[in-house]
Amino acid sequence: MDEQNEKLEASDIVVQNKFTRWFENFWYHYKWHTIFISFFVFVFAVCFVQCATTERSDAIVVYAGGYTLSASEAEEIAKAMTGVMPANEDGSGNSTGLNPFSIYTEKELTAMYRYTDEDTGEEKMDSYAYSSAKAVNQDHISSFSDFLMTGTSSVWLVSEAVYDTAEDDLTREIEPDGLSLIQKERLVPLAELGVSADLAYDAYAVRLADTAFYQYYEVMQLLPEDTLLVFSRSMVVGAVADEEIYEMHRQLFLGIVNFQPK
Repeated sequence: MDEQNEKLEASDIVVQNKFTRWFENFWYHYKWHTIFISFFVFVFAVCFVQCATTERSDAIVVYAGGYTLSASEAEEIAKAMTGVMPANEDGSGNSTGLNPFSIYTEKELTAMYRYTDEDTGEEKMDSYAYSSAKAVNQDHISSFSDFLMTGTSSVWLVSEAVYDTAEDDLTREIEPDGLSLIQKERLVPLAELGVSADLAYDAYAVRLADTAFYQYYEVMQLLPEDTLLVFSRSMVVGAVADEEIYEMHRQLFLGIVNFQPK
């Protein structure tokens, strides 16, 4: 009996050692592969759950300019814009979402991270914070540019700098040179939309601060006064490729421009 127990125990030890050696060998050769795969599986699972549980808006407005909106501020602005969305034939309402990108000019970034030394009274720059903010700013510029190509939105709120300046020049204090980040050929002229010339910044853009919508809703005044409102043409891809969704965006744009408080 003791001899059988000894054999069983010895057998268990051999199996355990084989598994341990296999695992150690596997981990040695495939450690980083396993870590990377596990990371992407986790990220995909989180994104899938978020997409599955997040209520989708009927129309999306994008903002790009010199103000960083908090999640609650973006939600309140979206609620204000939802108020001018047309109702469906069955009387049900449509919702609006806001996708914000904070994009600052070089002058704005410099002002944000310049300070006066309390001991010497000398004006200095927080170089580390400035460099970090500039890198984030460049990421936002690229992300915003990529977002415009997805065809998710046709109603854009942009600062004058974003509207008038070439992407490569946004963080340099020089005159615009080359293609603008907002390509004018993608925009619908205000004349085609029946918008009054009194509100026009130029042939394509409305100055948001001049609208009754901006003046009536206090939350809209979080956006800087240089914010412009433009409407883009539909695309062959994305949500606005759908005629019904594109028309919904057009009605939202006109609802903001023509808003009059009751």
